[in-house]
Amino acid sequence: MHTLNRSLAAVLALGLLSSAPLPAQLEALAKAAGSGKSADQAAKASVDGPEQTRKRLTESALVWQAEADRLGKDFVPPEGISGTEVSERRANLLLGVFGAERMMRVMETSTSLLEALDRAKKADATWQGFDKPGPYSFLLHDELHRQLEAAAGRVSAHQSAVAMIDRQVANRQDEIREADEALRRAKDTAERASDGAKVAATWRLDAAAQRVKVLGTTASLYQLSRDNTQLRVATAIAEMALAKRKVAALGKEVLFPEADLEKIKQSSDERAREIDRESAGIEKRQRQLVQERLKLREEIAVLENTADEDKPRREAAGELLKILEDEVQSLADRAEILAAGRRFGEEYLDVQKARQVLAGRASHEEKAAALKQLEELLTRATAFDLMVDVRRRSFVTGIREQENRESPPEAGSPRQVATDRLLAARRAELDAVERFGQDMASIAADLRRWMGDAEKTAKAMSWRERSTTIWAKLKSWAFKAWNFEIYQYVDREEVGGEVIAVKRGLVLGWFLGAIGLFVVAYRIGTRLVRRLMESLVAKGRAERGQAETWRRWIMMAVAVMLALITLHFLKIPLTAFAFLGGALAIGVGFGTQTLFKNFISGIIVLAERKVQVGDILDVDGVAGKVTAIDTRSSTVRSFDGVDVIVPNSLLLENKVINWTLETAKVRRVVKVGVAYGAPLREVTNILTDCAATHGQIAQDPPPLAVLEDFGTDALMFALYFWIDLRGGGNSMVVGSDLRFMIEKRLSEAGIPIAFRQRDFQQRNDPFPRPTADHR
Repeated sequence: MHTLNRSLAAVLALGLLSSAPLPAQLEALAKAAGSGKSADQAAKASVDGPEQTRKRLTESALVWQAEADRLGKDFVPPEGISGTEVSERRANLLLGVFGAERMMRVMETSTSLLEALDRAKKADATWQGFDKPGPYSFLLHDELHRQLEAAAGRVSAHQSAVAMIDRQVANRQDEIREADEALRRAKDTAERASDGAKVAATWRLDAAAQRVKVLGTTASLYQLSRDNTQLRVATAIAEMALAKRKVAALGKEVLFPEADLEKIKQSSDERAREIDRESAGIEKRQRQLVQERLKLREEIAVLENTADEDKPRREAAGELLKILEDEVQSLADRAEILAAGRRFGEEYLDVQKARQVLAGRASHEEKAAALKQLEELLTRATAFDLMVDVRRRSFVTGIREQENRESPPEAGSPRQVATDRLLAARRAELDAVERFGQDMASIAADLRRWMGDAEKTAKAMSWRERSTTIWAKLKSWAFKAWNFEIYQYVDREEVGGEVIAVKRGLVLGWFLGAIGLFVVAYRIGTRLVRRLMESLVAKGRAERGQAETWRRWIMMAVAVMLALITLHFLKIPLTAFAFLGGALAIGVGFGTQTLFKNFISGIIVLAERKVQVGDILDVDGVAGKVTAIDTRSSTVRSFDGVDVIVPNSLLLENKVINWTLETAKVRRVVKVGVAYGAPLREVTNILTDCAATHGQIAQDPPPLAVLEDFGTDALMFALYFWIDLRGGGNSMVVGSDLRFMIEKRLSEAGIPIAFRQRDFQQRNDPFPRPTADHR
């Protein structure tokens, strides 16, 4: 007990000088600290002890209460004192009374808090372990974990309260400094006041001194409350330390004895019976309200046909009907909340069994199913927790609106009775929501802890167990992926002579198997058809381009046949792809005309053989070599090296120039002009000799040079020659070569190449002056 009194005195060292301002208290503590005195000695230097402090606080409270009563309604303030100053002084005194009374209660609490801290520390120091060796029941595990979570919650809450009190202490210290400064100014004013203003100045001086004392008392109250909260924090920390030791001593293994499971079941059944009794009472009350509502509606229907003087009765009946409907809805919501709580209570035993699976040595599939059950329940509990928060705010708002109505009903009236019943129903509903929210929060905390324990157990597994678990997960995922249903279809089967519709599902595994078989068969078919076409080309029965075109057509037919065979082999009817019907119909509607036109045009082109791979064409302004003829279009590579896709319909509908249809020889011309007076026969011989000596110019038919025209400035000659396009000849290169050769030969022969000439006449006076005759 001596230790308790010393601790309490140390706690009160900052705040129990109600008759002195806070600066004086701080100065006393600073002096004690500077002299090396302990907190006990500082407390003894400041106060005589808790009993003396209580006595002083009681006396101060009595004095302040008497002074506040004196400053009541009948008080006449001295001259120069306003009513506002009187009200402020009275409010300050009442604050002091409240602070003194509250401080005495807090001092009594300090004793019990110190005793609780001593008990918690002794319990932590004396606990040496459980009486029996483990493993222990899941009930003990849950109980100790809840104790640990509760202790941690108390530590956090009390620490938050300490931070809040610190802010209040800082604010009150600022107020005390301001009040102390106001007291100093009041003293100076009272000393210098004249005789006429002396009374008012003295009154203000007393008020300032009282405010300093009151603020000192409230500051001491805050400081003592902070110290008490610190004691609570220390007690919660000691309890949390003991709970941690107990939880650590539990070990990882958990027992699930049938006796404890039966206790859970009995507790769940008892809770269900309580909910059933409460629900039965709600249902009975609902039936009564329904009858009252029915009678009130009949009364309103009668009042609707009455005179205007009955309008107040109709309005009152309508408002009463609304109140009854609100009460019915409130009871319905309460019944819904109770039903949800009952469902969760029934599932709690199943959840314990799922937890038993997670804690045991079950297979991966069983543990995965149990973990999924916990996750689903946690998701629902979290959702209900949000719903509880929304309804809580809604109920509180509704109750406040009902209590703060502008026109409250008369006491004893039917409306007042109905309003009281509605408020009672809403408070009961709010209580049910609060209880349900607490249950959901507790269940959610347990579920998170169990799932966390399962994760820790999984992390602590050996490599062999981990590899087995991973393999089991992969098999489970693969099985789920293989049996994933991507589409449902209706198949028809004949059973007993009747055709019935059977609903089937197209699973991903079947679909992938069909694609795999199709790909393998298509590759085999591609190799066989390619070898067949190569054999036909080697034997000269088909050209390379023609064989390539027929190979593509054959592979299209093979692909269609393989798709039908594969689907039939896997027993997948075509109706399984009925979902493609809409997209296919749209595509056919917009693209069939052009598609089939080019398709048929390709068949005609292949049949006529007017255009073949390797031909040189000029179609639709595009000139080049045909490199491919496909089912829908053909490819023409221009002389610039650009591949142009030409629809097959253009090869039939437009004018097409095929430079290599019958023969690959084409005629080209090079023109040159020589001056008048040049030997014409020699020019002709030079031109034909140049063409004859060029290696890429055909000699059959031979080149031909002719005098084409007598031009204005020159004699125009034209050299006509033939080249073989299939032999790699390029008409532009050949023409360029001939021009170089012709220019050289004509220069050697002294024959000039003509160019355009112009003669100009210069006049000295281009604009003659007019003579007298012209005037």
